[in-house]
Amino acid sequence: MAEPRTWPLGDAHHSAADEEFLLDLLDEAVTSATEASKAALLAAATGAPELPIAAAVDQFAAYARGMLAGGVADGFLRST
Repeated sequence: MAEPRTWPLGDAHHSAADEEFLLDLLDEAVTSATEASKAALLAAATGAPELPIAAAVDQFAAYARGMLAGGVADGFLRST
């Protein structure tokens, strides 16, 4: 991952491959968590009036992926 610091309080540097690996890992975590949440919510809502659970969870997943791809990555990873 990141190159080691040259001295104890120095900066650790990362490469583009490190950034891509981290974003892929976070994307997999978002997918796993949202699919598990969607399944649990749909199971809990069985027998209830129809709710837009799947659409809401899918919209959140898209938002999270967008933040990773553009917002969080540009503001956090690229600044170090």
